[in-house]
Amino acid sequence: MAGIESEVLETFLAALTDVDDVPPQVTESLAALLAADKLPKPDQLVALYTDASGESAL
Repeated sequence: MAGIESEVLETFLAALTDVDDVPPQVTESLAALLAADKLPKPDQLVALYTDASGESAL
């Protein structure tokens, strides 16, 4: 990813890092997913948060 998109992504991920309610592994996994060539599917994003929080997606 190049240009303004990467700057926005970096700023977004830095802001997430400062939020206590977002586990660090979620931020790291989200960074990897968003850096890929394809955007993640919604179920991948849900899995990030449910796996890290231990909550059910239902």
